[in-house]
Parts: sequence; structure tokens; C-alpha cells
Amino acid sequence: MRLALTLGDPRGIGPEVTRKAMADPRVQALDVEWVVVGPTGTEVPVAESVGDWPKATAGTPEIVAAHAGRMAGDAVLRAADMALDGHVQ
Repeated sequence: MRLALTLGDPRGIGPEVTRKAMADPRVQALDVEWVVVGPTGTEVPVAESVGDWPKATAGTPEIVAAHAGRMAGDAVLRAADMALDGHVQ
């Protein structure tokens, strides 16, 4: 079975939680091929990129938060499209 897993907020906790979950032996024991969806440039490699997340984002906190939210939303939309197209369950 192939399942899409989105990173969430790329500013920190989303990739951190994903990395920890993927390292959990209970998750690794599942008969699942994980397709990680999100921006590149975080601590978690992605199989399906929605763009690049810069290590140091310039701008006001509101702009950074909006950019992070847009990328998290794009990941959810991409995962949904992948499910609708039959690439993931």
C-alpha cells in the first residue's frame, strides 16, 4: 500500500514530527510505502515536492507564516490529487 504523508508547517514542528514518526519502529513495521509530500529544504526528504523551503527566510513573520501555510496547503492538495489519480491509497 502506498500512502501520502504531508509535512505540515515547514517552519519546524511539521518536519520534526514527521521525522520522529517515520523513525518509530511501529511505523516502520507497517506494510506501507510512504510518499512524503511537502517542500524540499526541510530535515525530511520528500518524494513529491511542492517547492523549495529556504533555510533562512527573509521578510516579516507574517510573510514567512503565509508562505509556510501556502506550502503546507499545497502539499495537502498534491496528496489529494495523488489519491484521486490512484498513485496513493
